[in-house]
Amino acid sequence: MVIKGLELSRRFSVEVVQPLVRKHFGDLPHTAARIGSGSEVLGFDTERSADHEWGPRLQLFVNHKAADISQMPGSACAGTRTVSGARS
Repeated sequence: MVIKGLELSRRFSVEVVQPLVRKHFGDLPHTAARIGSGSEVLGFDTERSADHEWGPRLQLFVNHKAADISQMPGSACAGTRTVSGARS
């Protein structure tokens, strides 16, 4: 394996996601993480990991009152949820 999944997702955040957020939403406070199941989340990915559900991905967290991130061009917000009770 040339690159571990967490490093790939970190680069995706820095090189793709953060510039898009800045371009379309200015200084919108946000954070990104790679959360979920999968060997890459724990750093246990191997060559075999790359053959199933492996690739650059992350979850982007913004204050739902601050911006409608679903309006970002190319947004894949099909799985977007608003978390009830989240602090503003």
